[in-house]
Amino acid sequence: MINIVKILLLLLCFGCVFAENIRQAEIDKFINLAIKHVNMYEIQKHRLDVINPDLIATR
Repeated sequence: MINIVKILLLLLCFGCVFAENIRQAEIDKFINLAIKHVNMYEIQKHRLDVINPDLIATR
């Protein structure tokens, strides 16, 4: 009986670690996506400034 409880607790711990790794991977993916969007915005803003420097004064 005690061995079954130990095995179940061990499986629960492995499940928590596995779920945490999946969640961390999702968070990392979301952060990378957000960084990519910010970088794209900065590049677009820079292109607009190069094309039309008057836009800098209007911002």
